[in-house]
Formats: sequence, structure tokens, C-alpha cells
Amino acid sequence: DHLAGAGTALNVASFVGGHNLRALAGGLEDGPLPPGALDRIRGVLDEELADGALGLGTALIYPPGCYAGTDELLALAEVVGRHDGLYVSHLRSEADRFLDAVAELIGIGRRAGVRAEVYHLKAGGRANWPAMSAALEAIEAARSTGPSVSASIYPYTAGATALTACIPPRYHGGGPDRLVRRLADPSTRHDIATAIVSPCGDWENLYQAAGGGQGSLLLDDLPDGTPGAGRRLDELARATGQDEIGLLIDICRQASGTLAAFFTVDEANLQLGLRQSWVSICSDAPALAAASPWTDVPAHPRTYGSFARVLGRYRRGVGLFDLAEAVDVYPDGVPPRGEPRPEIDGALVDSVTAAVLPVSAVARRAFLARELDAAQAADLAHGRPVPAAGMVGVHAGLDADGDLVALLVERDGVARPVLVWRAAG
Repeated sequence: DHLAGAGTALNVASFVGGHNLRALAGGLEDGPLPPGALDRIRGVLDEELADGALGLGTALIYPPGCYAGTDELLALAEVVGRHDGLYVSHLRSEADRFLDAVAELIGIGRRAGVRAEVYHLKAGGRANWPAMSAALEAIEAARSTGPSVSASIYPYTAGATALTACIPPRYHGGGPDRLVRRLADPSTRHDIATAIVSPCGDWENLYQAAGGGQGSLLLDDLPDGTPGAGRRLDELARATGQDEIGLLIDICRQASGTLAAFFTVDEANLQLGLRQSWVSICSDAPALAAASPWTDVPAHPRTYGSFARVLGRYRRGVGLFDLAEAVDVYPDGVPPRGEPRPEIDGALVDSVTAAVLPVSAVARRAFLARELDAAQAADLAHGRPVPAAGMVGVHAGLDADGDLVALLVERDGVARPVLVWRAAG
């Protein structure tokens, strides 16, 4: 009602959250649901779908969603199927059990008779990169024999989530406060540290998938005020005289909402995924306003840059697809706003390859702009910050010829690029 009254520039549609249903039925505890709880949340899901929800979304590496077994998910997906909805899932594993997780999603879709989508498809961790081709083949085969299976991707080799995702799920039972108490207990802390560095077959170890601290980048400063945003965990550990795991646990205990980026994805695999006709583009991020105070919130570049990066880097730069394919990014079963107009939409797709996008002119009209000298333009093209110029909100950085170099946001005395348009020479 608020969005309808205030208006929004975005298309807004929602899925029912699997976390919400799990918490409603069993709280934040691990283990099977109490008797009758599954039937109750199936009823809630049925009502929400009847009211217009697009389907069910699950996130199966995070508590409490990860506590749901396949049979529980299947029971919920059957309800989604009755409404011709979409079952979309952050897979139970994107790393060591990646292919098993893909098979679980395909199996749920087939058994429930429901369309299924992998949310931000990726094979995480160098050892698992070869599995990407097998996953794509499995999805292709499933598409030819049963209900539609599709996927979305964000065009970056790093994901981002709370640093507490590096803590095994069994220590999250009961919620965040219980986790913090466990992290403060010396014996439990030792067990957690051992689990993070040990071979793991039953949970998604992002620390290991990123290659340890060298592939784990903090997006927040440390709780004691030590600058941490934009620094790797191994770098911070050396600077503070701690071992990586000890520092990780301390940060999670003192500031459980701390965000981190994990570099787990192979660029070649990313491009391979983007080439698939059934893959759409996602941001996997909240829709933050490009103005203060939201520009002060730690954010992965995908928050603002996913769709522009597809057009800029992967269409214009790498040449993975033509422009008509690049703008055809709607996921299966999620239509664009408004009624389809075949005579218009078809003409757009047929002619869009001939479209000319005057990006610099658009940027000058859409944003406040600052002129950059040659050194600043070169720094920004390499992703480096430049001195602040007193600009508010997202603004365009233009070179001496008036061409767009990057979109910038100022913070802590410098202007940082949130989108680099001109590739470094």
C-alpha cells in the first residue's frame, strides 16, 4: 500500500520467504518442525500466493532456512505449483556440494511440478570451478524433460554476505544472541575455529571457498574503529597481530552484522553462465537510493552496477552477446511491468541492435557532474579513488572531452567509483 501510494520507479513484486515460513513454524531452532507446523505454513503460503506472491524463495546456506530438509521444501513447492508460481533458491551449496544442490533443486521442481530457478548461479571455490559445465548440462537436460529450470547471475566474481556466514550453521541455532554467546565461550570458540579450517562436507564454508583471508574482503570497519572497509582479512590480521580465524571470530562476536565480500568465482565460468539463453541478471542486493545516507551504507558494487556492467563490460567490452540479448534479462515467468504489446516489444527487440546510447549525454542529464583531470580519469578507470570535490550523492565523473569515466560517491574525503564506464588502457 505504501509503494502504491508513494509511487516507485522500479517494478516491485515479491516472493514468500522460506526463512519467514521456517521461523514461523519452528523459530530459529535447528531440527525437524513440530507436528502440524508444516501444514500450517503450507496454508500461509497458499494464502500469500493467492494474494499475488510470485512464488517461494529459499536461501539454503543460511539459518534457519538451511535447517529445512528436501522433503519439507518439496511439500512447500507443491503449493507453489498449484498456483503456477516459481520456486527460486539460493542453493544449499555453491561449493563442495554444488552439483548435489543443483540436483536437489531440479528434483524438487520435477516432483512438485513447479518451475524452478537457481538464484545467482555459481561454482564457488577453485576446486569446484570444473563443476560449472556439469551444472549447466544438468539444467539443460532438465529443461528438455520437465518443468522449466532457469537461473540468474550477477556479473561479479565476488559475492557478499555477513561475515557470520563463515560460522557453521549448527552454532547459529536459537538466533544471533545465542551465536554471540557461543563465540564468547572459550571452548566453543575453539571448536568453531577448528571447524572453519577443517574439511567440511555438511555446510558451506565461504572462508575456504575464498581461499582464506586473501579472498575475504571486509566491507565494514572493525568494531573498535580500526579502518577495515576495503581491506582483506589476511591484511587486517597482520596489521592487528592476530591470526585470521581469531580475528574473524572476534569481529563476528563484537559486530555480527559486519559484511564481507568473498572472491570465489572464476571469470571464465561467469562468462559461460552469462551466455546461456535461460540465465537472467540479478543484483542480489537491496535497492538502495543513490543518495545520502544510503550511499554511506556498505554495499557490494552489484547493488548499483549489475545491469550496467552487463551492458558495459560484457556486451560492449567482451562482446558476449548483442544488445538485444543483453536487454532481454527477465527471468522465466516474471513478466515486465504492464500488459505485453507484441507489436511494440517485438519491434524493439528486432531493432534494438541498431540503437545508439549516448551514455555521456545521458549521464550529464541524470547526474550532477564534475570534470576530471587526466590523472584522476586514469585513476578512476583503474577503480582507484580520487580526492573529493564536495559533491552530494552519486555523480558523474567526466574527462576533459566531456565523456563519462565513472559514476562516483564521496565518503571519508575521497570519491570512489561505484561504476567504472571507461575501461583502463
